Amino acid sequence: MRKYCTSAVYFLFIFTLLVSSCSTDGDSNVPNEVGPLAITTTEATLINLTTATVGGKLLSTGGGTIISRGVCYSTEPSPTIEDTKISKPGNLGTFTCQLSGLTANTQYYVRAYASNVSGLAYGQEITFTTTSELVSAPIITTTDASEITETSAISGGNVISAGGSEIISRGICWATTENPSILNNVIEAAGSTGTFTTSLIGLNPETTYYVRAYATNSVGTSYGNQISFVTTIESAIDLPVVMTTEPFEILETSAISGGDVTSIGGGPITARGICWSTTQSPTTADNVVPDSGSSGPFESDITGLSSGTEYFVRAFATNAGGTSYGEEFSFTTN
Repeated sequence: MRKYCTSAVYFLFIFTLLVSSCSTDGDSNVPNEVGPLAITTTEATLINLTTATVGGKLLSTGGGTIISRGVCYSTEPSPTIEDTKISKPGNLGTFTCQLSGLTANTQYYVRAYASNVSGLAYGQEITFTTTSELVSAPIITTTDASEITETSAISGGNVISAGGSEIISRGICWATTENPSILNNVIEAAGSTGTFTTSLIGLNPETTYYVRAYATNSVGTSYGNQISFVTTIESAIDLPVVMTTEPFEILETSAISGGDVTSIGGGPITARGICWSTTQSPTTADNVVPDSGSSGPFESDITGLSSGTEYFVRAFATNAGGTSYGEEFSFTTN
């Protein structure tokens, strides 16, 4: 009997140790700690007579599950969820809420909120005032394109009505696909109501473009009618026309020549002067005496020549289309 009692006591001791070990095993039976939330309130938009859009951005859940989130608002500062609130279920990230049934021409205070098991957090307070009259989107038309070239055109619009609210932005938007919006290419224009003109640049030749004027107020963005145009065909740039001056004052080691750019062609002159060599048909890859001018006559001193040597000379002029040469002259140094 004593043997059985001793065994029972031994097993009871081992069981107690195991239970004690399990009950003190770190955090195995303790839930993870949940920290505070982090949330911000976004500015009010689309403010009207009795409506507005507000929202927030939940930056941190504090490590716990979000029980609720949304916005609360009041005509008094520091609104809480005990005032009027709009819930917007969700987790991290931004959210928006539409407020309705507001009173015209009244100041409201708004805070975003969120809660988890650790408590409730509010974003910063923002405020807005409803309009005294019903605000609508602007009314705008698009101006037909004009002065269309290979890479540019002119368009614009006419803001016929601001919709009862200040015009925040206006201009044109354009794309190579239909119904462009302010998410495409945009050129802003200063001003409020009335007409405006803008220049579209950097376009591609022989390409169809679609354009709409736009105007934005506190209610939103309106677009004018869509217009389209096709840029012109890319044309080759005419080369300059240049004449060579017959060499004169020929000495043992020098001479004078030059030229006359009678036409710059299809673009500005980027280089001009004379080129010379002891072989026929010299080019700008040979000896060059540059001149800084554009159209009209010029003279150039050729120096460092060898006596008793025949030389060939031509005037040249360069624009974006390429380089032109005048007629060739030859002379022999003394």
